[in-house]
Amino acid sequence: MQQQWLQQMKTNLISQNPSDTEEIGKAFDIIANEALTVDDVIKVILPIYQKYFTINEIQELNKFYSTDAMQDMRKKLPLISQDVAPAQVGLMNDYMGRVTKRLEEAFPPAHQVEQPTTSPTPHEKK
Repeated sequence: MQQQWLQQMKTNLISQNPSDTEEIGKAFDIIANEALTVDDVIKVILPIYQKYFTINEIQELNKFYSTDAMQDMRKKLPLISQDVAPAQVGLMNDYMGRVTKRLEEAFPPAHQVEQPTTSPTPHEKK
């Protein structure tokens, strides 16, 4: 992910500054060498896990997450998240509409509240 992000940044910078392509490439070579490593992340995250879990609890969690059911769940979670996100937007749009309507009724136009806008979703009521 980090490499993809850096590559996208490099591509964008080169497209905005095509005459500096070589210098941008050199700068990103240096930046890539300074990238986070797994060891960097572990040094920061491990003490947090140690604060909340014993080694036995982690071993039990590893067993649990290694089961077929959890591996199947791990594969499906991104798909579930994709489907849930637009449904949440639809629910929030409906709720914001009801709140706005109630406030407009309670407080006439002199005190009117402007409703934030979001993208419509297939789950919204029409």
